[in-house]
Amino acid sequence: MLTREDMLLVKLMEECGEVIQVCSKALRFGLTHLHPKSGNIPNRELISREFMDVCHVANMLEDEGVIPDYWVDPEIAKARIEKYLAVSQDLNRMAKEEPTLNCPNCPNQGWYPEYGHSGEPVQIQCEYCNMEPNSVYNRGRVA
Repeated sequence: MLTREDMLLVKLMEECGEVIQVCSKALRFGLTHLHPKSGNIPNRELISREFMDVCHVANMLEDEGVIPDYWVDPEIAKARIEKYLAVSQDLNRMAKEEPTLNCPNCPNQGWYPEYGHSGEPVQIQCEYCNMEPNSVYNRGRVA
C-alpha cells in the first residue's frame, strides 16, 4: 500500500508528464493553437496551468518534508540553462533567434481601423504585420 508521500511523488510524476505532453503539442501545433478538448484554451495557457500544478505538488512535498523547502537561486539556474542553450546553438541544433519587431502601423494585432466618409471604421489588414516574419503578430501566430 502506498503512503501519502508515495502518492504525492506519483502525483508529481503525473503532473510533470502533463507538462511534457502539452509542451509537445505546443511544438507541433503552436503556442496559440486551441484544442477543442481543452475547452479552446491556447497551448501557452495550458503549459502555464500544468506547470502550476507541478509547483503546487512540489509545495505539498516541501510541506511534508519530502523535498527541501528552498529553491536554487534563479540567476544560477538561468545561467546554467543559458549555457546549455549556447552549446546547442554552437552545435547548430538550435536556430539563432532574430529579434521580434513591433509594428510601426498598428498595435501588433494585424489590422488597423481606417475611417471612410461615413465615419464608420473599416478594418484594414496591416501589411507590415502580415509580411514581416519577425513581427510580434506573426511570432504570436506561429509560436
